[in-house]
Amino acid sequence: MDHDLPLVLAIAMPAILFVIPAILTLMGWSAQRGRRGAMVPRVSMRRIVKSILAFVIAFNLAFLLQELGLVIPKAFVPGLDPILYHDNHGYTPADPIADLLQGGGLVALLLGGIITMAMLQRSPPQAAGARLFLTWLTFWCWMMALIQLPMAVIDPGSDVGMALATFELPQPLMIVVALVGLLGIPMVAKALVPDFLAVGPQPVNLPTRRLIRLALLPAFVGLGLVTLYRLPGDLDRVLVFPAVTAAVGLIWVMALGWMIRPDERRVAHARNHRPIPFKGVAIALVLLAVFQLVLRPGIPF
Repeated sequence: MDHDLPLVLAIAMPAILFVIPAILTLMGWSAQRGRRGAMVPRVSMRRIVKSILAFVIAFNLAFLLQELGLVIPKAFVPGLDPILYHDNHGYTPADPIADLLQGGGLVALLLGGIITMAMLQRSPPQAAGARLFLTWLTFWCWMMALIQLPMAVIDPGSDVGMALATFELPQPLMIVVALVGLLGIPMVAKALVPDFLAVGPQPVNLPTRRLIRLALLPAFVGLGLVTLYRLPGDLDRVLVFPAVTAAVGLIWVMALGWMIRPDERRVAHARNHRPIPFKGVAIALVLLAVFQLVLRPGIPF
């Protein structure tokens, strides 16, 4: 297909990823102006720290899930010899199925997102830390997957671009694939807003303020911590990819948060009153050791 960005996507991408959510966010600020929130207890720093740790742990687990989806299917094809965490786009001897299997990471993320979202909808954890972890894991699985669909049209050399190229889809169908990814982002964001708002004192009179403390601030701090897991490496891989993916989803979380009805906010409490969430810190440190000491050299499959 032509590598020039189709006109419909040139319009749809900035509109869906920036313009529309920016307008909705401004509307939300205006709608909440004048609401009394000073007397409502704020989200504790303990819960904010839990959200930061959940953000970091969830990103790395979702990334590892994607990597496993890329290498495990190839391990069953003689001659491909994939390496976990060092999967590449060139195989010797070349195999026609290799390009198709580049879509394995997307499939793994979608399956992970479906499972975690079903868990949130059917039996959401009541402990704040568990709710935040499952919410962030669902966020990352879906956002990592959905953003790859329009990117496959922009960059045919990307993982999903290579997989879709094997089907030789006409341009109109490729545009549909890209639009499905773009339109899925606000749908997932809206589904996750109640779980962010559920953490902390209820009722939530100022949802945008709650989302800033439990989603936006943790993401800002968490992105700095995520780089530690991905160093050394190119800037695109270490920071740009997680930052862009987080921004794409969070701008819609902020845009839609003020629209959620009170009956959609499920209460999550914190049973652990320790000032430092030691369990989350321990898991984050173990993951850091795994990424730097085990995965960085690569694991042959």
